Amino acid sequence: QDFTFQFSGQPHTFELSLDVLNFANALTSDWGVRSVANAAATSPLELVRFDASGAPVFNYKATATKTFSDDPGLNSRWQMQVGVRYLFNR
Repeated sequence: QDFTFQFSGQPHTFELSLDVLNFANALTSDWGVRSVANAAATSPLELVRFDASGAPVFNYKATATKTFSDDPGLNSRWQMQVGVRYLFNR
């Protein structure tokens, strides 16, 4: 939104802006939550050792119960930013 004021016969314009990031999460905390892959689910093999011929020996570990988990970081939360800008020669 632009606001123009007259000072000393000159127009001075200010612009006010409001940005809402991840608006869905502002409505309800179940929406807009970022999911990240669980490392145990995407890489179920574990290198145990190398045998006598130098070949790798792996162990399968099926410990993950979910492939994805919710990320509690800033990308999963709603955010708001306010901006003010002065416009020259307007």
